[in-house]
Amino acid sequence: MKIFFPVITVLFLTVLFANTANAQLVKIGVGMGLTKLQSPSLYTNNFAIQNVDPVSGYGTVTGYGLGNAYHFGLEAKFNIPLVPITPVAFIDYHLMKGTGNADSMAYSTSQNIFTIGVELEYFIIHLPFVSPYVAVNASENFFGKLETDVSQTGTAWTYPAENRMGGGVGVGAEITLPPIDFDLSLKYNYFNLIGKSSGEQNINSLNLNLELLF
Repeated sequence: MKIFFPVITVLFLTVLFANTANAQLVKIGVGMGLTKLQSPSLYTNNFAIQNVDPVSGYGTVTGYGLGNAYHFGLEAKFNIPLVPITPVAFIDYHLMKGTGNADSMAYSTSQNIFTIGVELEYFIIHLPFVSPYVAVNASENFFGKLETDVSQTGTAWTYPAENRMGGGVGVGAEITLPPIDFDLSLKYNYFNLIGKSSGEQNINSLNLNLELLF
């Protein structure tokens, strides 16, 4: 599926606000956080495999053990004077890994998700050291190959890469502790709202982010 709204909007915002940098404050955020997958159970369950072939190590995976992951992020906040909504362009890179054992064989699983999107933040109130906000976003999510490796045999099997459109909602706050500014947020993300194949389950996560603002 082609990259639609998120990428086009990110490019539009970058060009638009680069030409008007003197009229507004642009903040750049760099940081990382935790990605806690909420669904599907195939991802969140501890690693498990059934009907293992003793030669190849292949079998039916019933849990990949990818529930606890982490991510790195980069964002640009465009604080437009007299406008209550702050537009944000962002990218995140989620790294998910799992391990397990079955029939005396050791397995490892992995999948990465690259996210690019746009967000709208509404600041509830501006206080001297903290400014809380609510947020909603739209994103394009690029799923890397879902791989399972068998250490004893050196074999591996994969599911192909794909991309889906998603979105999210959350709360956060900009925190000022001179001379440093932080952005702390908690967001619920839907990685595959649009473009799912028949029978494809929802892939959702709860993300805790901490970014340093420049």
